[in-house]
Amino acid sequence: MHTVLDSPAARARAIRYLIYYALRDGYLGFQFDCENIHYTYRDKFTAFFREAAREFHRHGLELSAAVVGRLDDTRDSNSPGGYENWSGVYDYAAMGKVADFISGMDYAEHGATADPGPVAGLPWVTAIARYSAANIPPAKVSLGVPFYGMRWETAEPGAPRKWRGGSARYRDAAAAMAGAQPAWDEKESAPHLTFQANGWTTELWYEDARSLGAKMQMARAMGFRGISAWVLGQEDPAFWDSLDVWRVRHPRKLLFAGPLDVRSRRAASELSR
Repeated sequence: MHTVLDSPAARARAIRYLIYYALRDGYLGFQFDCENIHYTYRDKFTAFFREAAREFHRHGLELSAAVVGRLDDTRDSNSPGGYENWSGVYDYAAMGKVADFISGMDYAEHGATADPGPVAGLPWVTAIARYSAANIPPAKVSLGVPFYGMRWETAEPGAPRKWRGGSARYRDAAAAMAGAQPAWDEKESAPHLTFQANGWTTELWYEDARSLGAKMQMARAMGFRGISAWVLGQEDPAFWDSLDVWRVRHPRKLLFAGPLDVRSRRAASELSR
């Protein structure tokens, strides 16, 4: 990615390819999910995004971005994953001006190398959401929520860390509920389980319809566009039933059908205008 950003010609070529595929196949647009970029490339990444937004919108396409959620914009920030090669590259204000919307990846509060805790506790997510709303028009903010959970097991004696962490799905939590009682953390608005597995004490923090609903209520109260989630297939199935009380907007644009060569020629023609 750094190589692309270093070259205006490479940036233009990448944008042109994306527009071509969108026009050929009938996409609404694209979301840029560009990660692990050094913070010193902020101006170049912002220029790339601004250039893409201009060309996308000229062709009637949408452009959004997934950005790492953060609590502030300083190198000593305690935002998730650090600053220099993670959250520091995103210019929230500049990107928010030209994007159709911005998805904040407001997770993981507690990752694999941390001690057990919520993946996205409500107080922590609320703090990130407030920072986002202070820098991006709230109507352009999509609150990023995790569908996944985290599971920690006690490490072997003498290990450098007390816990070994890894990602988990809601189905893992549901399976563990057969032998363990879920607990609800009122402060964090998050469920979790403690149980024994293969002789090791295990803690599993996850998201369910109740915890996700609390975040959705917060997003609505802040005037956000909606939510974005990572990743489909790992969620509590009850989440989808909970959407019955919300107004959900469904895209009306259908993917293009027909012979590939015909769609390709049409896209190339539109792109040349």
